[in-house]
Amino acid sequence: NGYRDALYNLSVLVEGSTWLVCEVQVHLGAILSHKEKSHRYYEFFRSFFKGNNDAVEVRFRVLEQLRFASSNPKEIVTSIVEGEDRAQLAVLAELFGYNMMGDYPLLVVVERRRVDLLDDSADPEERAKASNRLGEACYLAGLYNEGELVLRDALHMNEEFLGPNHLEILESLDSLAGLLSEKGDLEGAEPMYRRALETRERVLGPDDSSTLISINNLAQLLQKKGDLEGAEPM
Repeated sequence: NGYRDALYNLSVLVEGSTWLVCEVQVHLGAILSHKEKSHRYYEFFRSFFKGNNDAVEVRFRVLEQLRFASSNPKEIVTSIVEGEDRAQLAVLAELFGYNMMGDYPLLVVVERRRVDLLDDSADPEERAKASNRLGEACYLAGLYNEGELVLRDALHMNEEFLGPNHLEILESLDSLAGLLSEKGDLEGAEPMYRRALETRERVLGPDDSSTLISINNLAQLLQKKGDLEGAEPM
């Protein structure tokens, strides 16, 4: 009905030939609300029971890499995040990431820990990649202010140690531009998208698939800004 309830009339045999008819009303609002919060887990495991063999194989491959002494999911995640096993943290990051469970708040926790475990002797490129992963996780989780700071830091490190034309820089530019656009800073996003496009055209060529994606990203941004004349040639 309009209250999102389910109403049933049940007949119950209580004694001999005596029947009772009762009305049962199930309030679905709380159930539906809970489903919204837990649906990502449902979606993740649903493929186990739908004959999707490729998805089953990939998910089991990831789950089999986790080492744990508890059957409690919270305890498993906590023990890995509080530990120093970088390989296990990488498995958790894959599990919580975009292509699997999409649990971005937990992904942020994992990526923060991966950054924290890098000491001063870590390779600069490794530090930049870790920062970029954290920034992208913050972006996906809606933590735009933290994500912007981390992605700018990653971009600066990549520029300093890899040079202006390295592909890692292009990824940093795309992530930062996407975050700024989502944040509503369209003016800040445009030069990032333009720089990524110009670099791809110069290094990869105008017909490369990633160059075409850059063109589309810039065109969509210009449309959001209301610059239809600028977007049309794209």
